[in-house]
Amino acid sequence: MAKIYSYPLEVGEPPAWDCDADYRENDKKEDAWVEKVAEFCRKNGHGTICGEEISFGVADGKARYLVLSEKPLQLIHLPLGDAYQFQYVHRITLKDVRELVARQR
Repeated sequence: MAKIYSYPLEVGEPPAWDCDADYRENDKKEDAWVEKVAEFCRKNGHGTICGEEISFGVADGKARYLVLSEKPLQLIHLPLGDAYQFQYVHRITLKDVRELVARQR
């Protein structure tokens, strides 16, 4: 069973989508912010897959999470795009997370 957390305040707010900018510029801003959160996970988490991203298809997008800790399993929700959340993410196990990380690498 996983515990889900919001992003750490020390990395700052996620970037707002700029409708006037090119989508590639928005993607670069989001990627830079996700890397800050991943670095936080690697520094403060426990386990070999800290900072790895997992995602789940939801509606017309995806719900994104970063692994903060393996034992106990802790994930950080990434409120990007439509900020979807996967309704069963709290039921995910470490084995499931490791399989998702291996698939997404």
